[in-house]
Amino acid sequence: MNKTFFKLLMELIIMTKDIKDFVKNYWKYYLRLEAEFIHTLKYVEFSKDNYKTYSLEYLRLYLAVCSEIDVMGKVFAKKQNPNFDGSNANIQKWWYEIQTVHTSNGLALNMQEVDFLDIESFIPWENYAIERYNNRKGSICYKLSTSINAQTPFWWTQYNKVKHERTQQKEEGGTNYNNANLKNISRAFGALFILKNTFLNKYTVTKDLKKKKKSHLFSI
Repeated sequence: MNKTFFKLLMELIIMTKDIKDFVKNYWKYYLRLEAEFIHTLKYVEFSKDNYKTYSLEYLRLYLAVCSEIDVMGKVFAKKQNPNFDGSNANIQKWWYEIQTVHTSNGLALNMQEVDFLDIESFIPWENYAIERYNNRKGSICYKLSTSINAQTPFWWTQYNKVKHERTQQKEEGGTNYNNANLKNISRAFGALFILKNTFLNKYTVTKDLKKKKKSHLFSI
């Protein structure tokens, strides 16, 4: 057997196993979270009119989804850069590694729009870009890109407020607990969908991709 062909065959076998493991350990979990979100339709209609609605169940899902975004981001970054160390990596560090990845229709992650049922379309990672620099001590640091006046997604900022400052009063009234609302959780779900769907499209062979169950909430 030709050595080059054998090498390609082995790489395909390893990739197929990796994808099966990914579907088992990550995509199925996404679908489970999505199913729990859909279950809340019994109480709150998915509608722009209800975007400010918040609840304990939304709080639980919001924390779970954003935590999974952080996990998925590190998995993706490691795939892109085998030398990536995710042990102490925040969102800026892992986003730097994957921000140049293109989705199935050729768009960068921060330009990809998703359709949320028949409610609306939005870009979860819009205008998010990170640049790397060396500080005065020569250490590698990360910050929002100044070339495009980048911004951290609002739903991620509010997630951190829910996580760390839940009872803090807001100027407009209420507390950060109110941030666990339908709008923020839908944006977070859309962001997670883009990461996982892009990962699958990038690293899955076609026949395996056709076998995976699709999202019931989002489409590219």
